[in-house]
Amino acid sequence: MLQRQSNFTDANIYYMQKGKEFQNQGNFEEAILCYQQVINLNPNSFWGHHLLGCALEKQNQQDEAIATWLKAISFNLNNDARCWTHYSLSWSLKKQGDIGAAIYHCQQAILIKPEQTDFYNLLAQLYVSLKDLEPEAIYKAIVNSIENRKEYNQYIASDSQTQFIQDSSVSTYTYVQSTVFSSPLEITLLGTSSSLRSEGYCKYLIERLNALVTDRSEHNLNKLCLGSTSSLLGCFYSIRNYIANSSNLVLVDFCINDRNDFYMTKNISKLTIAKSIEGCIRYIKSVNLNCIIIIINLISCDEKHIERIENNECEISILYNLIADYYKIPVIDVTRKLIDTKGKLYFKSLYTEDDIYHPLQPLGAKIIGDTIYDELCQLDLTINQNCLPKPLYSDNYSDLQILESDFLESFIRGSYSQEKFKTSLLQENYFSLKQGASIEFFLKGNLNGLYYVASSDSGYLVIEMGGKIVTVSLYNLWNAKIPKPLCLFGNLAEFQLVSHDFVNVKISLLNSNADLQNYRGLSSSAKPPLEAGAWKFNVISLTYQGEVRALN
Repeated sequence: MLQRQSNFTDANIYYMQKGKEFQNQGNFEEAILCYQQVINLNPNSFWGHHLLGCALEKQNQQDEAIATWLKAISFNLNNDARCWTHYSLSWSLKKQGDIGAAIYHCQQAILIKPEQTDFYNLLAQLYVSLKDLEPEAIYKAIVNSIENRKEYNQYIASDSQTQFIQDSSVSTYTYVQSTVFSSPLEITLLGTSSSLRSEGYCKYLIERLNALVTDRSEHNLNKLCLGSTSSLLGCFYSIRNYIANSSNLVLVDFCINDRNDFYMTKNISKLTIAKSIEGCIRYIKSVNLNCIIIIINLISCDEKHIERIENNECEISILYNLIADYYKIPVIDVTRKLIDTKGKLYFKSLYTEDDIYHPLQPLGAKIIGDTIYDELCQLDLTINQNCLPKPLYSDNYSDLQILESDFLESFIRGSYSQEKFKTSLLQENYFSLKQGASIEFFLKGNLNGLYYVASSDSGYLVIEMGGKIVTVSLYNLWNAKIPKPLCLFGNLAEFQLVSHDFVNVKISLLNSNADLQNYRGLSSSAKPPLEAGAWKFNVISLTYQGEVRALN
């Protein structure tokens, strides 16, 4: 039986000691009464609250124990003993299934007492236990729980911790990545031909990621890729295919083509690239804030591009990194990693002189895929992002509109046929217009993209908008190399087809080669081999910002 003690200090010590004795005997009810007496005598007693929480937990009073421990860690903030309160909290929260909060408190324990291996073992168990959750719950738990991630990262990287991490059987980052990828995810690759040609590096990347799945299933990889296209396509694809609703992870790989179009063909400006990248990020995040976006930075094996990367003078890489940093988007710089670790000659050996854009199969593609995987496993995918920051460019392409076949057909004037384009990656319906036919409508806003099928009978196209006339070639250099139709995306944003009022837009084939004027090149465009009269305009859709109306 408890006896009343008159002296405050003696009573405090007495009840604390008796509580411990009862607890060691397994008499938790009496222990609880003793610790409550300690708290009555000293409401700010750290140990009174900590030990009371331990006794309550032994009585399976988890909610009361958690509340008591939370109060304990609010006292005596310089007391290193708080690590054990965080540790106890983590265990109880794990039992209740609140893995996110459990991870947070376990990491707080590590911050206070980094040499305690029990904390790392519990943290490892917590990450492993996430495999039983649905993917959305995994992201919610990880993203929302680690409020002190920056401090934790600094701790992991500190010299005092390096040897301990090497000696420990637990690697926190390994558990983060193996947990994120241990359940099948919906992964979307927005990219260029370098990522998919002959399956490209994505084949080897997904093989490595699938090895992390614990239930013998696989990640679902959705490849939305086209050759000879810039980052504006990423915006188009992300909106058109609703990828934010169906993806947990999006890999964006357009830097190689943006760099080529900016430096070599000079068909795209940094402003268009910036609006495209930001538009893609903002659209995805506005729909699904927890969707992970990762930018892949890979260059072609061009000597000038390599020199720019080595000297940190590539304007496109700098632009990508600035936008990615603003939105806290990870960037995997494949070229920089390979050159820094293996050397320039090694990187160049992954390509041939005949094709500096696509890595050799299978060796080059596998090395690039493996490099992306290795870098992916070093990324912190747990950055907390509660809301989108203000846009860098108010007129970015996150509000891109698409004129699809249902509406586009009503704007066609003259004869046309409806055709199908199909490959292992794509299946598109398109309208084939001959000489004399046109697409006409009213537009208030910007006309900035043309999604079409290029073939040997593609010709010159005339775009008229509010008195401005632009002529482009739909025939592509790849048409000469690959004797079959190709699906392409033409960037019209550089042509400044803009109006603040409704104006007439007319798109039609040029009447004859002799009429060629106001010519502007699209990416990799070339002179058509056929004469006017034999040309066709195969249109899938148009992209714009603003409003459209039918002529009548």
